[in-house]
Amino acid sequence: ESGNQRLRIYRHGQMPSADGRASAMEVTLDNWGDLAEARQALEQLLQIPAAEPLQAPWGLFDAQGDAIGDLATFLRQPVVWLLEVGQWMWPAVRIGFENKIRDHDGRPLAVLRTMSLRPVVF
Repeated sequence: ESGNQRLRIYRHGQMPSADGRASAMEVTLDNWGDLAEARQALEQLLQIPAAEPLQAPWGLFDAQGDAIGDLATFLRQPVVWLLEVGQWMWPAVRIGFENKIRDHDGRPLAVLRTMSLRPVVF
């Protein structure tokens, strides 16, 4: 049950608007009984287009890139990534940015350093 929880959404990540501030939307999760209802609400709110033929459906991922498969897991996350491409990809952020990758037990696994933004190269 989502209760009176609220969700802050940064469309297009935290891309700042023309005035230099990130524009956020706040949503109350009162009507979300399960992940299917959450997905439907997010599709409407964010105007996510229907998938193209052969395109994977959009996905929800935690900060370590693990797919989120139920509403309880979604609600426990401090940060959730919604990717329209449906597959996790570490964010490049900026040249020189480092993503510290951990395994499922939290042990350090690797460091991805952004070498290029277009194309993304680590």
